[in-house]
Amino acid sequence: MNCVSCGREVSGSTCPYCHFPVYEILGDDTAEAGAQINALAKIHRSQYLDDMEIGIILYRWKEAGGKIVEDHSAPVYFATGKELENGEVWYPEALARIPDVQTLPVSVVIKKGACQDQKDIVIRNLKEASLQRIGFRLEEALHVRVLLKNSYGLAESEPISVAIG
Repeated sequence: MNCVSCGREVSGSTCPYCHFPVYEILGDDTAEAGAQINALAKIHRSQYLDDMEIGIILYRWKEAGGKIVEDHSAPVYFATGKELENGEVWYPEALARIPDVQTLPVSVVIKKGACQDQKDIVIRNLKEASLQRIGFRLEEALHVRVLLKNSYGLAESEPISVAIG
């Protein structure tokens, strides 16, 4: 069974990811009961986003011995759950495009209270040699899409769950 709030697979009486109760509907009026449960799930999703932050692992590069090598990497959180409820959120700086690759690996970092998680995804690389921006868009059931854009186009990842506990 899937959680009504976050859409992840659950068993038991409470979702281990978003902590929404698992309801069983008894009786004949399943439509009204389902509508009430969906209304509760909508409120729960909004409350879940209250203390959630999301970002990416950002890599910095340097020249060493005539080669470009990784200098360091660190998580950079740039979107809160509440900001995502209001629309797309974009990293404030433009990033260099990695040429000659079809897809880009992106490590998404999620922080919810004391819980942290990292999800590795791939997104289609933009073809134009132009600086690009990265951002997030909230989807239904506590999922986000990673967005990559430049002045020529936009690429979107598959949705990933931000329900981590």
